[in-house]
Amino acid sequence: MDDWIEYSPAGGWASFARSEALTDALWGRLPADDWHYLNFVVGSSVWESRRDASMVSAHSEGKRVVHLAAQGGAARAVVSHLAVEFGLVVVVTSEAEQDVAGDRGPQSS
Repeated sequence: MDDWIEYSPAGGWASFARSEALTDALWGRLPADDWHYLNFVVGSSVWESRRDASMVSAHSEGKRVVHLAAQGGAARAVVSHLAVEFGLVVVVTSEAEQDVAGDRGPQSS
């Protein structure tokens, strides 16, 4: 399950005034009974669905959300509802990233 969709407010995260409410909504809709919570580094949160292993990824700087993405399945279902509620739009899909990478030609290591 590699298909990621990244969401952002239409005006960008810098002007988004509802970060705390969005963070509360994520915690409320991703309960521990249904989701594994992973916190690898400060400001980074990943929830993995116990049902289908899809993931929600959120990053913050202090109390301000600066990134939100989801894979397919249960993760996408949760985040797509949050996107509507908080006025978020799709800004990047994994398919678009692959297309851009393909347009760059061979990469040297």
